[in-house]
Amino acid sequence: MFIACVVAAAVGTIAGIGVVNFDRLGYWRRWDQGAARVVVWSMYGIYAAAGVGVTVLMEQTPVRLRQGAGLQAINGAGYGALTLALLRPDGPRGRWAPLSPAREILSLLEGRIRGWLDPRADRGVARAVGDLGPLALCRLSWRLALLYVEPRVDRTAARATLRWLRDLRRQALGADQGLALEARETLRHFATTLIVRNVDATIELPADVA
Repeated sequence: MFIACVVAAAVGTIAGIGVVNFDRLGYWRRWDQGAARVVVWSMYGIYAAAGVGVTVLMEQTPVRLRQGAGLQAINGAGYGALTLALLRPDGPRGRWAPLSPAREILSLLEGRIRGWLDPRADRGVARAVGDLGPLALCRLSWRLALLYVEPRVDRTAARATLRWLRDLRRQALGADQGLALEARETLRHFATTLIVRNVDATIELPADVA
């Protein structure tokens, strides 16, 4: 039965591969790849375990598949197919069957997973932005303002924000160390807030190049 369990687990994992697609998965992977990987593979493990569970249960019933030398792998594939039929991962995200157990499992766990991974990813953003030098920080802040501020506010507010950023840039790159430190901290807070608030998984952090 061991080989049947292994094969059923492998087939059952297909359900996990098709299902594990959280809304914030890209954000989590971008800012805390290790934790995101643990969660994704744990979810795959749940669906693999479902394949094993189906195999064990079916082997205890009179309707179990035929026994014999060389048939365990075939039996495992059959139990895996039954697992897929029970979980019903029958379409991309947003197009599941009305009562898809695979989707329900994911929904039940998503709140807990998000509560664990969101703060980790947010801290990853803060660390990454905090490691930037003055010039890179100025460039990132300007880019984020153009992406998330200018298109969403009226023209007067957008111009005021961009003027404010220009002033901070001069201070952050200026000779007055007190003003420079204060300006850099303000820019770090501005950039971190925009990335976190907009769940930005794609922004490229610029290098400190003169």
